[in-house]
Amino acid sequence: MREQPNGPIGSTPIVATVLIVVLVVGAAAAGAEAVAGSAAAGETGGASLAAGELTVTESGFDDANVALRRGDTDYLWYDEPARFTLVVETGRGDGEGHYEACLRSTTEDGTTRSIECESLLLSGGTTTEIAFRIDSWADVAAGAQTIEAVVTADTLDAAVAANVSHEVVVLRKGTDPDGDGAANRREVAAGTDFSAPDTDGDGLADGLELDTYGSDPLVADTDGDGLTDGREAHETRTEPTASDTDGDGLADGEEVAAHGTDPSRLDTDGDGLQDGREVRVHGTGPTDPDTDGDGLVDGREATVYDTNPTAADTDGDGLTDTHEIHGVGTNPNAADTDGDGLRDGREVHETRTDPAAADTDGDGLSDGLELNEYATNPNRADTDGDGLRDGREAEAFGTDPLSPDTDGDGVGDASEVDSGALPRWVVVHATLLSSLGVGLAVGVLAWVSRRRWLPHVPDRVRDAIREDPAVANLRAAVPADRVAAVAGAVRGVGRRLRSMAAAARAAAVDPGSTGESAAEADGGRAVDGDAGASTADGSDSTAAPSNDAVGPERPGTAPADAADDASGPIPALTPEERVRAVLADNGGRLHQSEIVERTDWSKSKVSRTLSRMDEEGDIEKTSVGRGNVISLPGRTPEGARSPFDGE
Repeated sequence: MREQPNGPIGSTPIVATVLIVVLVVGAAAAGAEAVAGSAAAGETGGASLAAGELTVTESGFDDANVALRRGDTDYLWYDEPARFTLVVETGRGDGEGHYEACLRSTTEDGTTRSIECESLLLSGGTTTEIAFRIDSWADVAAGAQTIEAVVTADTLDAAVAANVSHEVVVLRKGTDPDGDGAANRREVAAGTDFSAPDTDGDGLADGLELDTYGSDPLVADTDGDGLTDGREAHETRTEPTASDTDGDGLADGEEVAAHGTDPSRLDTDGDGLQDGREVRVHGTGPTDPDTDGDGLVDGREATVYDTNPTAADTDGDGLTDTHEIHGVGTNPNAADTDGDGLRDGREVHETRTDPAAADTDGDGLSDGLELNEYATNPNRADTDGDGLRDGREAEAFGTDPLSPDTDGDGVGDASEVDSGALPRWVVVHATLLSSLGVGLAVGVLAWVSRRRWLPHVPDRVRDAIREDPAVANLRAAVPADRVAAVAGAVRGVGRRLRSMAAAARAAAVDPGSTGESAAEADGGRAVDGDAGASTADGSDSTAAPSNDAVGPERPGTAPADAADDASGPIPALTPEERVRAVLADNGGRLHQSEIVERTDWSKSKVSRTLSRMDEEGDIEKTSVGRGNVISLPGRTPEGARSPFDGE
């Protein structure tokens, strides 16, 4: 049998394989040329759209799937599905092309994972939306990554026609990557940075702000008190959500920065005053319990003693407040506690008198009068040692309390007083004083009885007097109401003298006589000048006797002629006249309390009467210590003036 040759026939399988490859490559090349030509001619069939003709107009995850968006980064939940949308637009043309759109993820370490791909047939001049769904990120990755959508031509070289990328962070809800105590879910809801433990940089972790203190993790000073939340929580121990933690009226920051007080204590120095009141009301130091250093804590000064906690000597009398309260027992709010005309400090340090007693030596003269008016010793009742107290010498006998023998006659003042002899100076001046008194009495009586003698004066004389400039000036200088007041006082003195005379006559006849018998002896007039007097209209006031009346009207008594006010019945003293008479009988001045005792009126009646008289200028009121000294005009005591005036 003849052998077959091994040439080409033996290698037929190899040749066949080569021929197939050549045919495929040639066909592919011919197809590519045909596609290119068809695209140029606008014919259909094959991937005819070039890469440059494909444009992405919109892309990204649906808003409902994005937990948080910061800048260009989307934050997605790991255990929730997500939907990614890609919108592409093709260039104008009639051709079609096959493409593939894929979604893939690239993590920070460079690992790329394909998520989903979809084949497309795109025509020229169209817009196509491609949706990718991610059911679980478990198959992808968690954390930061880049999501890229790529559209490639469905050809052998798989050329990229279009692509777009998005930065995303895939989060697990229950994890706390920044370790601030707040899980991602909580931080996303609060708007804090889950990658930074202290979003607002206030020194307090976000988790503590959210769960423990209730402060705002996005605001460094939640309550706006000047202290950061972290400082309040860790250092001052105050509430980061309350601007005034202790409620003392001062913001926490102000307490720390401006006053040095404890913002968690209502009363930092424990003096009984809240820090806010010390700063805002009293002006005291909230960290010093005794601001003025007078020995009294600020709280007691402000609430108990009513003294000034910023002044060691509230009343400026030369004694500290504590010395007055706990030492000498004087009033720290009154410079002259006893009203004697000397400041308390001067009495303690200089005169050595008792600042709580107006008359230290009990001689009848106040300490101020002794020093300022009589120059006597306020610590010695009888300065000149003549046996008479200084007060009796000055105000009763008119002798010199600094001289044991005022008139220099060789007989001591006490001996002269005991023997009833008048001092020489009294005798020398008696005539002058008597003349003045008589002249004044004549003038007043002439005025009072003017209705009796004035009608007998010729009209021409009265007209001449009335038109005389001197009389006009006198009338302008002396108000009529003052003249009337003086006349009333004179009438009151007359009534009192007449009553005293009647009582004396009754006593001479009957030593056991009463006021009624005295009234009988005086022709039926009341002894005290009140009962039995005529009213202003001339009627007999005995018909309705006052409480001051001595007794009932006696039979046989009758009022005098009421037609003449100068010779008729003596009118009752008005309250003002009564006060003037009491003052005149007591040297021209008395304490208001003494007027109450001497008139036997109520305090309210005395107060009302004195107020009226003070407004009319009939008296002078002087505040001395806790009371008032009432004086006739010109009789205000020197001691009632400011005790250190002129010092």
